[in-house]
Amino acid sequence: MFHRHHSAAMLVVVTGVLFVPGAHGQVVIIDPIVPPMPGPVPKPMPWPEPMPRPEHWRRGWECQLELKSQSYTVDVVDGAGVTKVDQTFHNPYPNQIEGTYVYPLPGDASISGFSMFVDGKEIKGEVLERDKAAGIYRDIVSKMRDPALLWYVGERLYKASIFPIPGNGDVRVKLQYTQTLAIDGGLSSMRLPLKATTLGRRMPDQTSVVVNIESQVPIKSVFSPTHSVAVNRKSDNRISASYESTGGMSDQDFVLHYLLSREDFGLTLLTYRDAGEDGYFMARIAPRMEIDNRDVMAKDVALVMDTSGSMSGRKIEQARDALRFCLNNLNRQDRFTVIPFSHEPKPFREGLIDATAENVDAAVAFVEKISAGGGTNIHEAVLMAMKAAPGANADRPYLIVFVTDGLPTIGQTDVDAILKDVSAANASRVRLFAFGVGDDVNTKLLDRLAEDNRGSRDYVALNEDLEIKLSSFYRKVANPVLGDLKLVWNGTRTYDVFPRELPDIFVGSEIVVMGRYDGAGTCSVELTGTRRNKTEQFVYERTLADRETGHDFLPRLWAIRKIGYLLDEIRLHGEGQELKDEVVRLATRFGVVTPYTSYLVTEDKKFASAPAAVGGRFEDEMLRLAGSDRGRGASRKSMALALTPGEAGITYSTGVAAIDLSQSANDMREAGGLDILRGLAHTDGAAAGPTARRDQQLVSMLGGRTYYFHEERWVDGSYDEKVETKKIELFSADYFALLGKHAYLAKVLALGDRVVFQSDGVWYETVMADWPTTTP
Repeated sequence: MFHRHHSAAMLVVVTGVLFVPGAHGQVVIIDPIVPPMPGPVPKPMPWPEPMPRPEHWRRGWECQLELKSQSYTVDVVDGAGVTKVDQTFHNPYPNQIEGTYVYPLPGDASISGFSMFVDGKEIKGEVLERDKAAGIYRDIVSKMRDPALLWYVGERLYKASIFPIPGNGDVRVKLQYTQTLAIDGGLSSMRLPLKATTLGRRMPDQTSVVVNIESQVPIKSVFSPTHSVAVNRKSDNRISASYESTGGMSDQDFVLHYLLSREDFGLTLLTYRDAGEDGYFMARIAPRMEIDNRDVMAKDVALVMDTSGSMSGRKIEQARDALRFCLNNLNRQDRFTVIPFSHEPKPFREGLIDATAENVDAAVAFVEKISAGGGTNIHEAVLMAMKAAPGANADRPYLIVFVTDGLPTIGQTDVDAILKDVSAANASRVRLFAFGVGDDVNTKLLDRLAEDNRGSRDYVALNEDLEIKLSSFYRKVANPVLGDLKLVWNGTRTYDVFPRELPDIFVGSEIVVMGRYDGAGTCSVELTGTRRNKTEQFVYERTLADRETGHDFLPRLWAIRKIGYLLDEIRLHGEGQELKDEVVRLATRFGVVTPYTSYLVTEDKKFASAPAAVGGRFEDEMLRLAGSDRGRGASRKSMALALTPGEAGITYSTGVAAIDLSQSANDMREAGGLDILRGLAHTDGAAAGPTARRDQQLVSMLGGRTYYFHEERWVDGSYDEKVETKKIELFSADYFALLGKHAYLAKVLALGDRVVFQSDGVWYETVMADWPTTTP
């Protein structure tokens, strides 16, 4: 006979900051609690025989404290880091409860401050070393019946008991510790525990992260591969990075890297290489922030603005504001022209003129008189801008900024003919940057104009401000410092490198290059570019690792970039079976949503069990199903990869769907972090788009392996369903023995209750016991 017991609840609050590259990531997690029953505990009723499985047997009543807010402030001065954590928890229940605060600590961290006050009393805590901490973690896992907490095994921890936590009251926790950051080849890293490891947990109302870095050695590059951060470059030696989220869930730990270098152009290199595979690399190139005006290249700029009738009203007002901003921010040595167009182009002056104060004032006055009306002659307007180019031997870059809100309606209107004529006219390696306003634009035309002419494209939605978007772009290209770039790797072979053609470098910007390599060891990386018709060369000695698994985000990020280029190839040049198959293969292997693939949640048991029935690698079966009709129209229960209804729209040229596809492909081509997946993933089978969101995580990559959530379990994508798995009971002695033997399995087992995984050549599957462990 089994009895259900009521006891004082354990509140487990786990959070941490790791500065050491490759260390275990941490999360913020509020575990379920059981509020004490008021008054005497009633005598339990006996279970009927035969005894059915009790509902919610694993955790009793599902109750949680609410993490109202959390903030992290990290101050780093010449490698010495001070981390401050501030969290507020709310008990939404009328009863007071007891809890335990647990904080994983980096190896050499030293607690310098901890404050938690309950009823006016200060709570004290203790630091536990790794061996004792591991026992605490495993004890919590066993009691809470939650494998997600295994994520923390292997770290020291800070532990404090909390009592009482008042009913309907708040508890505020402040923690501070210091640590020396490791620097390897000028690169330093830090990690914050924002990953939510268990689906369905309540998330904080607000999360904020601020990292302030000061260094005597200039800071070249600051980036996060996991989250979209705002970087404020105050000087070459002072930088801050920030991230903020309101009521959202993060499926990644927050990771920040920064490079210290005294070179004019710093080069950061990250690599990933697993046994038996070619490697992946990310190279980031960034100039100094503080550059002498003599090192900034003079530039020529053509501002080509659509003033047809459809631009009337608010759009033409914003267009005038945008043109004024660009004109007023020209450098003294620049030259420019303004070409408004409707049924024909009407330039401010013939050809390029110097950006003197007098000429700029006259151009601003000209812009003030621009009005909207007439048709749209894109062909003649772009050709006029091309003909103003100074020639192939010019000592400065020439940029065309082209803005339109419509389709070509006057003059040459055939898209292919326009593209051919513009390409023929571009004999001076002109860069064209295209902006589409609203939904009635031809994405094939604008995207090809940008791609064929070494520029970029962007789109401005009807509810967006054209002036803000255009002025933001112009700030990035205002100060060029090196053009016509080439990156050469000597001593190894690289392939599938993106972008295929490097853009120019501007002050405050950086270039991110990703690719594959098949050699290993020290290599010479040569960066060459031109400045004022002179070739400049920068050489870096870097190491391509023979085995490196710390930066395990790189394979997936590389795949996202390659998929983006393949999708653009299909959109702009036509769909071929080989291209489509490669997109589906990469999407399946690396868990990326595309217009061809979607991770569906389905009740179709026949469909959901198909991999087991057919046999073969789970990942291969998912790939096979992607080409079938069996995934269409299903909903809820388990995950499968399916061909999406959005596939048919991949070659659309106009409309909202075409713009969404263009933006998604462009975002993937330029991806610098896995945060892009939050905008691409979805669960309902709709075509991927920039506004899509994921309801739950269905794909996870750990240690270079892809795990799919399928039929209520996580399955390694390389698992062959014909192979019998060795069953291990959840939280049993064998379970913890395997974990103790292989520490790397902690993150794998933390995926959930049921996981199919491989270790030492053996396939295992964790299973739950038939009955709960209880005390009679």
